[in-house]
Amino acid sequence: MTAGPVRSARDGALILVQVKARARRSAVLGQRNGLLQVALAAPPIDGRANDELLRLLAETLGVAKSRLELFRGGAARIKQVLARGVAASEASARLGVAVGDGPGGVESGEAS
Repeated sequence: MTAGPVRSARDGALILVQVKARARRSAVLGQRNGLLQVALAAPPIDGRANDELLRLLAETLGVAKSRLELFRGGAARIKQVLARGVAASEASARLGVAVGDGPGGVESGEAS
């Protein structure tokens, strides 16, 4: 059994993410091999994919983007994101709701 992508950290929750940049749309796709799978519409140029990742996770978790920090993997496909002030169980539940929202994941959008 593989551990999930959300771990407890001293300051909040640590989320292990595998990203695919230059996707058709930004979306949380699900979990695989202990990693949260995320598609990003932004290219991996000048930090744009990392910014889009933090924006999408902030929206999905319902927190301000300023509470998220790219902890490791800035130039890699596998990243660690720290969600400050968010319990691991809360982050896991919110990501689980997003993942369970159908086969397409949670689509990025401007309007709520």
